[in-house]
This record gives sequence, C-alpha cells and structure tokens, in this order.
Amino acid sequence: MLTLTNLRRHFRRIKDGIYYNIRGALTSKKTNYSGTTAVVANMAVWKRSTIESVLREEGICNFIYFNNRSSIAQLRNLVQNCEEAILIIWGMSKCAAAEELASEGQIPCWRMEDGFIRSIGLGATHILPSSVIIDKTGGIYFDASKPSQLETTLNNQNLSDEEHNFAQQCIDKVTSMGITKYNLHEASNLVSINSDQDNILVLGQCEDDVSILFGSPKIRSNTELIQLAITENPHSNIYFRPHPDVAAGLRKKYSDPSQFQDRITIIDGPFAMWENLTHFNRVYVMSSLGGFEAAIRGASVRVAGMPFYSGWGITDDYLTCERRTKKCTLTEIFYAAYIQAPTYIQSDTGERTDFATTINDIAEQKMKQL
Repeated sequence: MLTLTNLRRHFRRIKDGIYYNIRGALTSKKTNYSGTTAVVANMAVWKRSTIESVLREEGICNFIYFNNRSSIAQLRNLVQNCEEAILIIWGMSKCAAAEELASEGQIPCWRMEDGFIRSIGLGATHILPSSVIIDKTGGIYFDASKPSQLETTLNNQNLSDEEHNFAQQCIDKVTSMGITKYNLHEASNLVSINSDQDNILVLGQCEDDVSILFGSPKIRSNTELIQLAITENPHSNIYFRPHPDVAAGLRKKYSDPSQFQDRITIIDGPFAMWENLTHFNRVYVMSSLGGFEAAIRGASVRVAGMPFYSGWGITDDYLTCERRTKKCTLTEIFYAAYIQAPTYIQSDTGERTDFATTINDIAEQKMKQL
C-alpha cells in the first residue's frame, strides 16, 4: 500500500543513491586519507547515512565503500592510502576480500549488525534500524563459532543491585508495551488451543539467515526443528509459526513444513504470538531472537542452536558451548544485550538516543497504528 511514509522512504533511497554515487566518484580520485577511515564492506546504500552518523561518534572521519567485486589487492591499496584504517563489515559479509583482510589481523576489524529492538516493520522493506551493535573484537553476537564482544561481557560482568533492578524494570516495560524486534502489527486473535493439553510452539526462521549458518550447526532447517519437536514430544500438540519475512514473501522458503501436516498445525494467518504464549508449554527455536523474547515473557524455551542467550542456564539447550562458563540470569543477559551492547538511534534524524526513549517512541507509534 502506498503511504506517505513509504513515499518518503522511496525518495530517500533515490536521494541517497545519487549522493553516494557522486561522493564515491569523487573519493575514488583521492590518494590519501587523514584521520581514521572506515573501509566498509557491502553496506547497502539506504543504511549508509544512519551508519555514518553512528561511526562518526566513534571518531571515524572518512568512509570508503567497496563490494564483492573488489579484490584483496585493491582493498590493501585502499588501506595503504589511509593514515589509520578500520575495516567495517556488516554482519558476516559475502565479500571474500573483506573476510581475507579481516583474517590477516593487520588492521582492526569491527562488525556491525542490527540491535535487538530494531524498528516498526521488517528490515527487508528498507526501514532504518533504531539500534545497531558494533563489535570491535571482529566477532559478532550470532556467530557462535568464535567469541564475540557480547559473549565476553556476559562471561565477565557483575551487575550491581541498581543495574539488576534497572534491567528488570526495562524487561517489565518491554513486555507490558508489547515491544519486540520488529514490532509488527498483528491482529489480536487468539488461536483456538486447548490449554489443558501439552502444546508446543515451533518458531520458524529464514533458513538462509546467517544466524543459522554460524549459530546452528546441527539443525539448520525449519523441518529439522519441527522433527526435533515431534521426536521429543510424541504426544503433544505442535504448532508451527513461519517467520514473518517468509510469510510475507520477502524471503525464500527452502523447506516445506506441510510434509508434517498430519502431525502439526501451521499458523499461516495473523497471530498475536505474545498474547497466545500462555497456551504453550514450551517454545522451540534454532537461533531466533524469538526464543529470548519468549523467555523474558516467562516461557520455557528449547534451543536447537547456539544464539547469544543460550548456554548461560536460562534455556534448555540442545548444544553446549565450552566458552560460556558462567551462569547468568535473564536480567543479566537482557542488560548486556539490550542496554550495554546497542547504540540506539533516532531513525528520522540519525542522532543517538537511549533505550528508554526508543521503546517509548516505538510504543507511541504502535498505538497510532491501532
């Protein structure tokens, strides 16, 4: 549907495309860069203005963008022209040159990714993020194959009573306001479920998501997750909820849960998940943030992969991670992941803000949609 917001977003993408093409042509002629320069891999044009505003506050003066077509020789040449260079990679880039340069360890590598309270609407529709996470260790929170800054924080943090109380207050606000990562407007329909029976909710994911590739080494598809739930709960009612991006046709469906149609119920239509959560005895996920969002709402969560919140004692884990040596509470994980790790951004201005302002703004916008 064409709305004023969508129209503004469309023209902003056109304006940004023109601006960055012109700037790229001009900066390509430069032979040296003074100050700290971000050499940025595969950053979508529509994200650049927001990301630059965040990184400038980290002391970065210049930005050079490159993509999959860049060779490692070209990349090294760019770095040599910089007084001080930092390699910036969004998530796990498919750019071979960027990953090779990162593995060499000759310059600092920072990885960036959306935070856990992202926006009202899906990232696939080019809605700018309300939060981002910068990992200055070269890891990233969804890659369980190596340490990340968030994992190190959880292994070492000791919260004060004041910080514990603040985290719990924030959890209470998030759950009472209905705040989630994407804050999609879902009809308040209650699925017909017999609460007297044992009911399992399986949360589907986009199966080509990097969080599965790097964070769920054993079970990698929705059908494998459903099969695990069936095997472990042979007498339970099992409900499968497809990922919103897949349900909306924005991401590809790789496996076919309908092969289990004689054993499961597929929830295809609108589904107010958190209003229905009390009807389920357990929630099954691979690496989905939905597992943590369910846990802070009191659900028992079975995790097949190794997302940032598993391995600390708050979930029933299919896998183990020897690096995660500490037992953490829900409030400790929430504090590290939602309060300490992200940079919160006013999506309309690009200016920094804080957690409380962000969730209040999102709650206000959600109310306007009702």
